[in-house]
Amino acid sequence: MTYVVRLTTSARKELRRIDPQIRRQVAAVITNLAEDPRPDGVKKMAGREHVYRVSAARDWRVVYEIYDEIVTVDVIQIDHRGQVYKQRRH
Repeated sequence: MTYVVRLTTSARKELRRIDPQIRRQVAAVITNLAEDPRPDGVKKMAGREHVYRVSAARDWRVVYEIYDEIVTVDVIQIDHRGQVYKQRRH
């Protein structure tokens, strides 16, 4: 089953700010979420329902929500690993 992958406006902006070489690696991880929203190495974010994070490139993480009932993945944050643990509005 293929999931629909959507990026929030802030996730799109974050992706554009990343170095092009790392951006390609992060984009590949995001694309692969359509086929496997729970790849090896995925972690559930504590205290946040439906929210997961996965390593994307070097020290970069992709934070996203999985909605199995509507077969959708919403990428809500792309950031350096030190930043993904801080609460953000989305």
